[in-house]
Amino acid sequence: IDDEPSAPLLPGAVAFGELLGAEPLPPTERSGADEMFMYTGGTTGLPKGVVWRQRDLFDCQRFPTYGTIGRDYPTSVDEVVRIAVEVDAAGTAPRCLPLTPLMHATALFSVMDTLLLGGAAVFLPQRSFDAAATWRAVQHDRVQRLIIAGNAIGVPLADELARAAAQGRPYDTSSLASVWSSGMAWSTDAKRMLLRQHPCHLLDILGSSEGGPYAYAQAHTVDDLPSPFRLAAGAVVLDENLEPVPAGSGMAGVLAYAGGMPAGYYKD
Repeated sequence: IDDEPSAPLLPGAVAFGELLGAEPLPPTERSGADEMFMYTGGTTGLPKGVVWRQRDLFDCQRFPTYGTIGRDYPTSVDEVVRIAVEVDAAGTAPRCLPLTPLMHATALFSVMDTLLLGGAAVFLPQRSFDAAATWRAVQHDRVQRLIIAGNAIGVPLADELARAAAQGRPYDTSSLASVWSSGMAWSTDAKRMLLRQHPCHLLDILGSSEGGPYAYAQAHTVDDLPSPFRLAAGAVVLDENLEPVPAGSGMAGVLAYAGGMPAGYYKD
């Protein structure tokens, strides 16, 4: 590494090369209240900073990280490390390819979940979504999990698989174990198109940058379709009196979650 900076340093800055021989700071206990801002346009198009405390974010990501691989939720940092070491030793550390930007909650959180398990995140080199490039990356990098946004990405992916197979040059998708979607509608027809080409675990997530996940719809084969949404642990549907709506009653309500939630919008 070149110790000489290529441009003048800002006041108070230190060249990276000077830091390489420095002693690391001793570990300090964190309160869990450290904040991460996730900016979302929502339905208004105006960027708003959703303020997530780390302890709350970890709470709501326990199922996507650990529940989907059949692991009990860790209760300490030592357990987080132990699970990551065990998953790696078993050769089951996930390889994730997000096809939505990292400002998209599902993509960012999925990459974080992957790294918590000692896995690897794979990214396409181009700025725009390309279905053919996606399947080439799945084939080359042995991707196990794709992160998409509903029909907008799911349909072109299924079409490309069908096109390649029809031309006698099918992609090797044997590594792909699951496809996760959130943020846009993922129709039963679109799921069927993909499952006919490549049976795997489809996880449709109902949530937002501001909260959740509230519910999941899962399918492994076309026989599982249509796949109904089922409430996540800690999620409920409330009526106008804030009373829980009985399951199967057909009554409309508002989704709510009793677990970790954001602190609110930044400066709002």
